[in-house]
Amino acid sequence: MSINRLLILFSLLFLLTGCPVYPICITATDTSAKHLSLKLSEGRSCELDGSQVLIITFALIDRKKNPMLWIIKSSPEKPFPSQGKQLSEFLYGVTPKGFSGEPAKQLHPGDLIRVEVDGVASNSYLDIKVTK
Repeated sequence: MSINRLLILFSLLFLLTGCPVYPICITATDTSAKHLSLKLSEGRSCELDGSQVLIITFALIDRKKNPMLWIIKSSPEKPFPSQGKQLSEFLYGVTPKGFSGEPAKQLHPGDLIRVEVDGVASNSYLDIKVTK
């Protein structure tokens, strides 16, 4: 069963049980090409630090060829990849503990990128213009 199907299944289970599903809040704490860093949180007002993350993708918005810059995926220790890994802050290009991924492509000032975070119960995205 694919990860997307598992995400849909678990999202439906949360909705059916009456548990509130809050979006993942993504905040860019540094937008520079050399130090792009993000903070993740959850909750009605983004008050809960961190989020259970399955996959994070970084892609160029304005290019049709080779838009993918970096993908990291949680590396579950248990047989269920839908459990994700807790993540609160990370730096572009540095694979967080408990995640796996290929080396990130270089960012350039002026790049317009989309960061998509797929979590256990919800997902979100943030568009960022990379600065110097």
